[in-house]
Amino acid sequence: MKRAILIFTLFLSASVQCLLGRTWTLRNGETREGEIVKCTRQNLTIVDSDGKKSVFAIAGLSDADFEYLKKNYPEFFGAPKSSKKDDDASEEIEERESSSKWPIISLNDDDIAFRWDSSRGRFYTRHYLFDMKQKIDNYDALDLAKRCESAYEAVRLLPLVPDEMKRKSAALNPSEPHKKFVIEITKIPESGVGGYYVKTFTGGKIISEIVKVEPDQLVKTAEMFGRGMDKNTYLPISTLGHELTHEILSFCNATCALDEGLADFVGHGLYSTAAVFRFDLYPKMLDSEKYFENGRGKKKIMLPSLKKFLTMPKRDFYRSNRRNDNYKGALLVVIYFYLNDPETFKEFLASALDASGEVKGENENASRCAKAFPILLKGGKEEALEKKITAFYATHSINIEFR
Repeated sequence: MKRAILIFTLFLSASVQCLLGRTWTLRNGETREGEIVKCTRQNLTIVDSDGKKSVFAIAGLSDADFEYLKKNYPEFFGAPKSSKKDDDASEEIEERESSSKWPIISLNDDDIAFRWDSSRGRFYTRHYLFDMKQKIDNYDALDLAKRCESAYEAVRLLPLVPDEMKRKSAALNPSEPHKKFVIEITKIPESGVGGYYVKTFTGGKIISEIVKVEPDQLVKTAEMFGRGMDKNTYLPISTLGHELTHEILSFCNATCALDEGLADFVGHGLYSTAAVFRFDLYPKMLDSEKYFENGRGKKKIMLPSLKKFLTMPKRDFYRSNRRNDNYKGALLVVIYFYLNDPETFKEFLASALDASGEVKGENENASRCAKAFPILLKGGKEEALEKKITAFYATHSINIEFR
């Protein structure tokens, strides 16, 4: 994957996927294939690998699938908005307390404020301006708009980063509160680069920024990607989600490992087949053989000590012979704390990041991160924490080693 020099964040395309499609069986014997995008007290909505939606009554699910829904998606079984009982299935849903640990973000066409300007080759959403140097048609534009707005909401709800560090708009000037983030859909001349976020700054102030992305990075299914994958294999829209995270968190002043780890965390959770972001993707992702292939079997993801890794300078993080392991390691560290100790990691980020809104120097970012590092240790030793991380990933057949 991904990145280069001071003002560029490069994201090299990678083929990643997670088998999340599912066959649903109804009481009448019919079957439907697809992944959940919406659930109400009455109906379940799924989308298949071609982006086609199906809606059917929860009461019409087979007993096995209804139990599967309750067990794996407790967030859909929250407190009711009214006391009305629609059927037996919705009664069971209403009786269950809300226990959503994993927010799921799903937007419809009305949520994104989509506007098309064909004369200028642009389209607009609530938070983004898309400049099409490489033309895409209206249907794909609307799909892309929904996915980008989902990514925006995902970063805004990112449970690990303090709220004051998340940008609500692209405005760099207080007099321009409604300025939109710019995404340019264009061919990128650099070999192997799928997209990047670029910012220019002077005197600690960002004066311009833009996300650029290759049109072939906007595919919606593995089938379209041309890799011979099963049509029910869902590809995260990782390139674009990654870069949008950099843009929205650009004032955080994170070290490379934290910056890239958080960006990949969002990028790998945003489905490319629909406007959906799931924070519960990661356990399934870790167990998929298609993820972290070079960290399975006899291969290992090799990293320096945890503190050295989190404070690593750019020249070392992006070194060509170490870059792939460093990117994977950054994502795995974020996922580890999110799944095992999110409150400690959030406390650490509150100290390790900076919410001043000014661009700080690399040495200052590393120093701040180093001072915050003891928060992660919680009075223990660095080696003990590294062993916990290694042991956790060993249960998922992923070999990660700190040297």
